[in-house]
Amino acid sequence: MSAVPKRVHPPVRVAHRRTSREINRQILLNLVRAWQPLSRADLARLMGTRRGAISLIVNDLIAEGVLFEGAKGETARGRKPQFLYIDSRNRSVIAVDVRATRTYLMVTDLLTEPVIGVSSFPTQRDAGQFVTALSARIRRLLAEHKDLGRCEGIGLVVPGMVDSAGACISFAPQLGWRDVPLRDLLARASGLPVHIENSGRACAIAQVWGVRREAGRSSDFVFISVSDGLGVGFVVNGEVVRGRHNVAGEFGHTPLDINGAPCACGATGCWEA
Repeated sequence: MSAVPKRVHPPVRVAHRRTSREINRQILLNLVRAWQPLSRADLARLMGTRRGAISLIVNDLIAEGVLFEGAKGETARGRKPQFLYIDSRNRSVIAVDVRATRTYLMVTDLLTEPVIGVSSFPTQRDAGQFVTALSARIRRLLAEHKDLGRCEGIGLVVPGMVDSAGACISFAPQLGWRDVPLRDLLARASGLPVHIENSGRACAIAQVWGVRREAGRSSDFVFISVSDGLGVGFVVNGEVVRGRHNVAGEFGHTPLDINGAPCACGATGCWEA
């Protein structure tokens, strides 16, 4: 009698004791970003948890320099509340928008407020040359504006498919890039942390984050970005939809006309074309 082969199961991601704490940290930071100033009591009420649990997270974030305590508020009785703010003082991030013809840069604070206006340069199709040119511009920008303080990293969006780890450009037809480990290449060249996102999905995320005082509110919408190409991001119940392989929203290369114009992806009649 032949042996029954063992079934191979995919690895399962399990929750650790710190998982809920990390989730609560993100929720808390998003609430402070959208509603600041807030007190610990405000956060406990909004998150439906004990003030002691909130204080533990807040104290860690203050120690890490992410939050800071500002002025005290007024109250009819009891202890005056100490207001909390995102600490964006002397800290900045680099925003990079990669398009088929040009790449755009801007510097913002941690609350996404612009501190240096947009500049641009032609996008090189060779990924190595692109990384060299971009990192040189970033280093020059930071050297010329030392008053910006510490740069926390680079946020970069691309018109193409990004793997679920946000590390590799799986396929960007307009750029001719396939399986390009852009995050690590740029991090080594610039010396800064790098986060990469698909451009259409980044627009949807920006819409969710950009509506002040709407954090956490359920909403459904589709964001369509049209520039050199076409990007789509969609949100259901306030959450950006990514899909199993992080390619949800890649409708630009859906064929609409088999006799249509040739597309950069190699097909004909795609919506983008």
